[in-house]
Amino acid sequence: MNAQEILNSAADLLEKDGWCQGYPNNALGQRCALGAIWDVEHYGPEAGQAEDLVRQLITKKRYGGTVSATYPLAISTWNDQPGRTAQEVIAVLREAAQL
Repeated sequence: MNAQEILNSAADLLEKDGWCQGYPNNALGQRCALGAIWDVEHYGPEAGQAEDLVRQLITKKRYGGTVSATYPLAISTWNDQPGRTAQEVIAVLREAAQL
């Protein structure tokens, strides 16, 4: 699986099983953004590439313009921000898959 397929599959998991904050997954089978990526493809360079695409996108959205590698946002921190929604997380996973 390549990074784009991983991210789209992770978004599919969140749509199917639900999204959560605070943990990679919970007893209800819901996942956070990172938990969904890990459940699709935890090992291998492609998973790391998928995570990098998400970090680049959320960092760019937070700081605007070009992405600075000096201040990348952690996916878990971004996922767990108060007010974050499942729809927003799913949209970012799908958008990152297009990078």
